Amino acid sequence: QIIKLYNAGLIIEPENPNQLKDSIQKLYSNAELRKEFSINSYNAAQHFDRNNMAKKMITILERTYK
Repeated sequence: QIIKLYNAGLIIEPENPNQLKDSIQKLYSNAELRKEFSINSYNAAQHFDRNNMAKKMITILERTYK
C-alpha cells in the first residue's frame, strides 16, 4: 500500500519471475523512473520515521486521556 500511495516503486506478484525480470529491465533502462522512485521513497520514509511516529502516538494518547 505504501508503494502505491507514494508511487515509490514497482509491485511484483509473488512467484512471478517474468514480472520480476520485466521490472528489473524497466528500472535498469529508465534512469528517470529510478530517480522518481528514489525521491518518492525518501519522502514516504519521512512519514514513517520512528521519531515522527512516536510523536504522533504521544499526541493521540494525550488527546485520548485528557
